[in-house]
Amino acid sequence: MAMARAILAVAAVAALAAVQLAAAVDHPVGGTGSWDASGNSYDAWSAKQTFKQGDTLSFKFASSHDVTEVNKAAYDACSGANPIKSYSGGSATVKLTAPGKRYFICSVPGHCAAGMKLEVTVAAAAVTAPAPAKSSKPRHQRSVAPTPAPAMAPEPSSTDEMPNLSTPTAAPAPKSSDAASIVGMLGAKAVAAEVDMAPMARAIVAVVAVAALAVQLAAAVDHPVGGNGAWDASGTSYNAWSAKQAFVQGDTMSFKYAASHDVTEVTKAGYDACSGANPVKSYTGGATTVKLAAPGKRYFICSVPGHCAAGMKVEVTVAAAAVTAPAVTAPAPAKSRPRHQRSVAPAPAPTMAPEPSSVSSTDGLPTVSTPTAAPAPKPSGAASIGMLGAKAGVALAIGMAFALAI
Repeated sequence: MAMARAILAVAAVAALAAVQLAAAVDHPVGGTGSWDASGNSYDAWSAKQTFKQGDTLSFKFASSHDVTEVNKAAYDACSGANPIKSYSGGSATVKLTAPGKRYFICSVPGHCAAGMKLEVTVAAAAVTAPAPAKSSKPRHQRSVAPTPAPAMAPEPSSTDEMPNLSTPTAAPAPKSSDAASIVGMLGAKAVAAEVDMAPMARAIVAVVAVAALAVQLAAAVDHPVGGNGAWDASGTSYNAWSAKQAFVQGDTMSFKYAASHDVTEVTKAGYDACSGANPVKSYTGGATTVKLAAPGKRYFICSVPGHCAAGMKVEVTVAAAAVTAPAVTAPAPAKSRPRHQRSVAPAPAPTMAPEPSSVSSTDGLPTVSTPTAAPAPKPSGAASIGMLGAKAGVALAIGMAFALAI
């Protein structure tokens, strides 16, 4: 049971950490995602943000710029001579996978000095481990009472010269020791423990499945629409781009657009008719990140008249996060041993002493013959069973105690 509780605690911690990572947030740099030398104070923006482990930073930039991650010394010196990693191509999404400081600049000469530099502080994902459950049933301190020594038969007593042969008192059958009771108690506890393991095993499977799903969601990917995030009427075939993507539950789509556009999610009918009259949801502001939280079809258009017909429409198919839960077979409950039906042999009837026989004495005095003593009754079958049961009980108690100890 202790091992099961430990496994459950570890799985629960992993699930909590993964779920927290699954709730990752994308931070468009500067608030809009634009990475340029237009005078944005990226560090001032960064100071107002809360970056958590698992979040992402997205950059959109012209071909005359790049995104270069550097160390603290290079950041202070605006030097990209020894980069940690460089990004180009007009868009970059950086995963903040670990807590700590991260430093980014544009390595093109003069651009960092012109303001294209960013420092972010990533906080660790806070996870509180659940307190281990206390066992509700304390383990019993088992004491075994010593087996009483069998009573000795009393010495026969005699009166006068004629012996009075007393029937010897039979020694009492040895009582079965408390070991039998201990065996019963241990057996019941073992059966209860195995039965309790069935719901515990199911709980572990459920937690592991949740953890696996959360881990998969934590590995979410951001898809800049069209490949570079630009949402406009420049002739980009968004559906041709979408057909080549693998959208998975938990991923995101990011849009960057001018103030003359919007992003409107619609139904299939609204999508086919290029109508934003009954939107599912609308976004404005120049930068939008949409979470693909559930599997299925999603439809987006620009609701400004004529823009959807000009090509600002995209249909995406989101696949479910595939998680295979491990097969865990709950242990079959141990079968309880049937209680023995003990047959008690009937005690033999005591043998009566024969009548004393008179023998003629040659000297005239009568000779009294000594009566034959009745044989001591044999111990019954119940006594034998009791003795065997006591020995078997002690052996089973020792064996089960050893098994539980390891």
